[in-house]
Amino acid sequence: MDPEKELQRISDQHNGEFTVDDFTVYGDEYAKIHIVKYYLNLIYNDAAIRIIYDYGNYIIATYTINIQNIKNAPEFNFSTIDHFTKLILFKSQHWKIRCKATHLKEKIEILFRKHQLDQLMQRTAFEPTIKGMQMPDSYKIHTIFSLNFEENTKSIPVIVAFHQELIDVLKEKYFWNLV
Repeated sequence: MDPEKELQRISDQHNGEFTVDDFTVYGDEYAKIHIVKYYLNLIYNDAAIRIIYDYGNYIIATYTINIQNIKNAPEFNFSTIDHFTKLILFKSQHWKIRCKATHLKEKIEILFRKHQLDQLMQRTAFEPTIKGMQMPDSYKIHTIFSLNFEENTKSIPVIVAFHQELIDVLKEKYFWNLV
């Protein structure tokens, strides 16, 4: 599956803005490094979603989401247990969530399983780090993960859907209206 076609499809489906930066840089000893960065901007439920798939030096994806008018939402940190530790400790759960609000922690776990991201983690090297942070007048979600796993393109729609439902959960509980 081609990441450009998949991101363009999602952009078309959600009336987003999709752009591509395709360029070559010179590395050590004049080695050419081909870099392709895909940028997708979406608006979902009045939240701005910025998605970057970077196939260059880093080979990572980042999702940055800003949700306006969210007040007093708890911060959370979703991290994965690396593949090596999983093998040594025989951990059945491949992630941990730190969040003071039990309600939000449980909702994140439910969404992660609903979109089968837990299964994606079990069968591939998908290891996301997701942070939710309260800003002065908004709430920011920042997700980053390596694209060095099979199904990285095939998983784009479910990762987008996970984030969209996470926006819904936060807006349902912590949205405040200025009117």
